[in-house]
Amino acid sequence: VHGVPICIHFLPQRKRLVFYIQVDKFSQIYANGAFPAFYKSGKDGVKKIVLQENSPQGQTQKIPYILNSGTSVPTLYAVVRMKDGKIQAVDWDIGCYICEDSCNSEIRVGKEQNQVVELCEQKDCAPGKPECDLKIYISFVGSDGNGHYLESAQLTISRFRSFSIGSIYGLSLIHISEPTRQAEISYAVFCLKKKNILQP
Repeated sequence: VHGVPICIHFLPQRKRLVFYIQVDKFSQIYANGAFPAFYKSGKDGVKKIVLQENSPQGQTQKIPYILNSGTSVPTLYAVVRMKDGKIQAVDWDIGCYICEDSCNSEIRVGKEQNQVVELCEQKDCAPGKPECDLKIYISFVGSDGNGHYLESAQLTISRFRSFSIGSIYGLSLIHISEPTRQAEISYAVFCLKKKNILQP
């Protein structure tokens, strides 16, 4: 497996973006213009996202992206877990690893909203502020089809708690991905087929 399609679902609007991520590369997927597109659209209340890969196990739990019209959680981290080259799960790497003053320790997730997590939030968001657009950093853990351990496991964000944010973002291994028209066409069917499991 050289790459996997990763789909971001924006809820409750049910809008989708598809990215093709190279396996074992510490990558950033960037949803340019996501904040102005979603902060006033659809129903009132918290706007959430789900990451999904094309397998029954490859869906994360719902997590907030926009908390209100002026506050978002723009930077998130996810880990793709593989065994012998096959995806076992996609999980959030949750925590305030890169922020102190902007840490929100009272964000509720889960089906019954009974789990409390910590996430870094961005206040005073408005259209035209790229720092409020969604950015997700993705790493891989586990083993490839040859049984070799995946190297980007060393770059999971929770391992960098003692590093400065400049040290993390300065890594030459980061690969930045943006959706392309070709990718959206190629994987649109996969996203639509999974919509029945995304009931809010």
